[in-house]
Formats: sequence, C-alpha cells, structure tokens
Amino acid sequence: EIFSSALGLVYILNGSNVVDFVDRYKMKVILVDSHSFERNIFVGANNIHSKRRIKLLKKVLIVYLDYTCYT
Repeated sequence: EIFSSALGLVYILNGSNVVDFVDRYKMKVILVDSHSFERNIFVGANNIHSKRRIKLLKKVLIVYLDYTCYT
C-alpha cells in the first residue's frame, strides 16, 4: 500500500502478463497483448519458477523461504 500510494495508480498495471523483456539502457517489457513499455525500473510479482525470473537471474540459485507476501 505504501508503494502504490507513493506512485499513484497511473503507474500500476495489475493483471498484465509479461511475455518477454529486454534489458538495455532502460528495461523494456512486452506484454501478452503486444503492448510494450520502456522504463528505468519495473516491479513485478510472480512465482519462484517464473520464466522471466530465470531469464533475468540466469543461473542464480533460487531458494524458497517458506513464506509469501501479499499486498
């Protein structure tokens, strides 16, 4: 709530599905509906076995800590 209040709802896009991203000077994400956004920072929420997480972190060991955070 603190984060979303500080940003404002205009910058929050719930229910979107990122199918790919490109990390260059700015991060560019491509959504399932073909829309794309280019920004300095993206915050995403997905599961521990996400395809985007694997692409971003490559071979970093992912450890589940037995808890979940919901907002």
